[in-house]
Amino acid sequence: MTMAEAEIAAASTTADNAAADPPTASASDLPSKPPPPSSADAATKNATPTAPAAAAASASTTTIEFEPPAACIRRLLKQALPKSTNVSKDSLAAISRASGIFVLYLTACANDVAREGRRTTIVAKDVLGALGELDFGEFVPLMEKFLDVHRREEKNKKEEKERVKRRAAAELEAKAAKGEETVGGDNGVRDGTTGQFLPKDGAGGSGG
Repeated sequence: MTMAEAEIAAASTTADNAAADPPTASASDLPSKPPPPSSADAATKNATPTAPAAAAASASTTTIEFEPPAACIRRLLKQALPKSTNVSKDSLAAISRASGIFVLYLTACANDVAREGRRTTIVAKDVLGALGELDFGEFVPLMEKFLDVHRREEKNKKEEKERVKRRAAAELEAKAAKGEETVGGDNGVRDGTTGQFLPKDGAGGSGG
């Protein structure tokens, strides 16, 4: 056997032994398993997708929307615009929403003015102050005139209601007094309040 044939035979024997006994990997060579997720990580993972939904729900519950009735807006536009001017439905809806936003904004500013005065009730002067804060000071004189007229009208309504109430009470008393004087007969005079007959003057003292 030549030297080349001996080297070939040795290489073949080594290959056969390697195929019969594959190398065994040690514990250090094996990849380590990732640790199981903790309960806190699992809770965070489950809570993350729902956070935007919760924020949206919270925002939807705190949003305040207000729109005056369309009939009121249409009446105001009819008074302010020329007769030849037409208003589309979209513009009417936009004006209605804008007026609602302005009302809410003015109310919030008037509330701030009231709090600066250490008051929890918004009064007319707070609204006038809010108009000035929002750069609508040119409307304050018009509002003051409106408030003067409004207060006089409210006072007149209250006084008229009191007069009607007193008049009704006086008429009721007059009817009761008239009933005591006219209704009666031999049995006496009828009481206008109870409806019972009362003895005439001197009728009860004659008996002897």
